[in-house]
Amino acid sequence: SNSYKKNSTDRTIEYVGVYSIDYFGKMLIDKITSKDFHEYFDWRKVNYKKKVPSNETLNRERTSIQSLFKYCYQRGYITEPVSIPKLKTNGISRRPTFTMNEWKKITTGMRQWVEEGKPLGKWRERYITQQYVLIMSNCGVRVGEMRNVRWDDISSVQTDEGTQLVFRVSGKVGERDCVLNPSSDVYVKRLFDLRKEELGFDPPQNEYLFLSRRTNKPYTSFKTSFNGVLKYCGVPIEKNGMNRTIYSLRHFYGTQRLKGDMNPYHLSKQMGTSVEMIEKFYGHILTKDVIDSVRRSSNQSFSDKKKDIKYPFM
Repeated sequence: SNSYKKNSTDRTIEYVGVYSIDYFGKMLIDKITSKDFHEYFDWRKVNYKKKVPSNETLNRERTSIQSLFKYCYQRGYITEPVSIPKLKTNGISRRPTFTMNEWKKITTGMRQWVEEGKPLGKWRERYITQQYVLIMSNCGVRVGEMRNVRWDDISSVQTDEGTQLVFRVSGKVGERDCVLNPSSDVYVKRLFDLRKEELGFDPPQNEYLFLSRRTNKPYTSFKTSFNGVLKYCGVPIEKNGMNRTIYSLRHFYGTQRLKGDMNPYHLSKQMGTSVEMIEKFYGHILTKDVIDSVRRSSNQSFSDKKKDIKYPFM
């Protein structure tokens, strides 16, 4: 998402400012050469705030520093363009996802976590987090894309087996329609019902789905709540040296759809990415013919008891 990309870029620029100025601060910019960066990266690996930076992190910092040198060259502050060496990485790094056993722990544990929020005055926040986690894992959209979904971005399609909701999201590749897994409309209805109860009437169509009553804008992040969910449910945040994040829900969605034989081309359209990226990230899963579509691929199910309520998106 654009928002995620911006936050990530801002963080990288901040790190570049902190570390590269510390290291190169007393050197004249027109005297810095490619060789100096080999030593800088070695220094950087033992100078950090929280954890040893990965080569992927250092390569992102490299891109920012490279842009600065390009600017200096274009403005004539340096006479030769400086090429900064790129560090070797182990290829694509996959954000860890969840096993089905861990996922059951999360979905089951969240119910109690929400309930226990009542005496703490945290019920609403936890209830919304619960729906967020369930919806994100059932549609695979990016964090920034979901942040901007309003009620009028939701529509529905009739299939042979019932009604499925469709989100219109705006992301890296422009606008696209994203079909929710079958029956996950129950989570969207919960948010609608909650808001209707608070307002005394249907929420305005231009209101955000995940609205913070404090700011009257979309929630900026569910990171803290999500980490609280994992801790409560006994699912470790770290796995294979990386932390599970909200993004892991998107990864979980992609993994489960492919395990359910979903066509990679259909999945790429659904997730707003390329078939090449699907194969890079999920190539280890493509072990059999993947020929089905979203409905047949789903293995997450639940029941909806509210059949008689009319919703504008149904």
